[in-house]
Amino acid sequence: MQLGLSPDQTHPDFSEMCHQSKMAESLGFSALWVHEHHSAGMMYPDPLMALAVLAPITATIRLGTSMLLLPLHHPVRMAQSAAMVDVMSGGRLDLGIANGYAATDLAAFGMTGKHRGRRVQQGVELARQLWTGESVTASGEGFELQDFVLFPPPVQRPGPPLLLGGHAPVAIERAARLGDGFFISATTGLELLTELISQYRGLLEELGRRFEGVWLNRVACVVDSARQKAEARDFFASALLGLYDDWGHDNVARLTERERRIDEICRNNLLIGEPAEVLEQVEMYREMGVRHIACLTSFGAPPVDVARRSITLLGEAVIPKLA
Repeated sequence: MQLGLSPDQTHPDFSEMCHQSKMAESLGFSALWVHEHHSAGMMYPDPLMALAVLAPITATIRLGTSMLLLPLHHPVRMAQSAAMVDVMSGGRLDLGIANGYAATDLAAFGMTGKHRGRRVQQGVELARQLWTGESVTASGEGFELQDFVLFPPPVQRPGPPLLLGGHAPVAIERAARLGDGFFISATTGLELLTELISQYRGLLEELGRRFEGVWLNRVACVVDSARQKAEARDFFASALLGLYDDWGHDNVARLTERERRIDEICRNNLLIGEPAEVLEQVEMYREMGVRHIACLTSFGAPPVDVARRSITLLGEAVIPKLA
């Protein structure tokens, strides 16, 4: 089991993101994860550009997108930019990709309708071809290549790992067939998480591929006291419901009144508590088949000192006990 960190992406400059990223590397986190949302003021809009900021100020920690919304990007440009970030970081890129779901994100780029999945598939297949460094002749939605050679090629061979997201059956099948891993949303409650892992595992078996666990986003806050825990529960449960309601995520929109209670949101979607409690929760996810948890300690823009303290406690009191 590994823990990654989603550093702060809510400030108009990158200073806090950079500070938390340096903290995470020094404290033993395995990866940094940046996201993609547009116009919400909660995430930077270009995840590969954000990682290009982090590449020169870190040395060993993995750098990942969770998730890059591939239908909003030209597939050739995405493959080129990802290769450049891989070069900048010395081969540390993990590329998480999804369709996107937020209506405002999609409408801003004129990307509506049901062809987003096709664009994801074409983009993944094209990236793998281009990353070989060999001449590529291919055509698809929005591109026409004749003896095209990508430069510079990525450091990692055959290319950066591709982690595919989504929770619809077609997305899970695509992750099993085309991906190097399956990345699951922070909105996914425990019951649904169990179902998704079971479906993914079964599809891998049908394809003759080995199940090695899934990646999971989780809003997280590690605290020093019961009082801080109560405050964190209220803040992060409200933030998760409010933001995902605004973004229109199905997993949250369809929650019942009972499922929206703080106790249920904390149990199903959050990592919150003192270090020993959080360690127990992480071990539960390990037993379910999760191999990596991306901890969203700045979700909803909590006070900076709260996020930094949580990162410190994860690094000092939780990660060492996962070895």
